[in-house]
This record gives sequence, structure tokens and C-alpha cells, in this order.
Amino acid sequence: MSKPLNEEIFVEFKSDLAERKNEVLLQVLELLETFRSDKNEKMARISSELTEILENEENLEKILNA
Repeated sequence: MSKPLNEEIFVEFKSDLAERKNEVLLQVLELLETFRSDKNEKMARISSELTEILENEENLEKILNA
């Protein structure tokens, strides 16, 4: 007997969500490292990229809860 279709889709969605959470956290860490290493040259780029990542309230919640 096979799994119901909606359960299979949920498992795939859950996996994708976990991967996206890790991706967001890695992006934030990379931006913070870049900011720490060379403040003057990349400050504007970091600000816009960080704003884009944190624009989604769910991403901010994930970062705060990590």
C-alpha cells in the first residue's frame, strides 16, 4: 500500500523548508563575516542584501530562534 499523495508532498515540502532555513542562516553568517572583515568597502552591499534576507518576517523569526 502506498502513502497518500498529500503525505508524500508534505515530506518533500518539509525537507525543502529545512534546506531553505539552513541557506538563510548561512547567508546571514557570510554577510556578517564580510562586514567584519572589510567594513568600508562592502557596507552598502551588505546592508541591501541583509535587508532583502530579513524582509521576510519568517526568516527573521528563524534567525532569532536559531
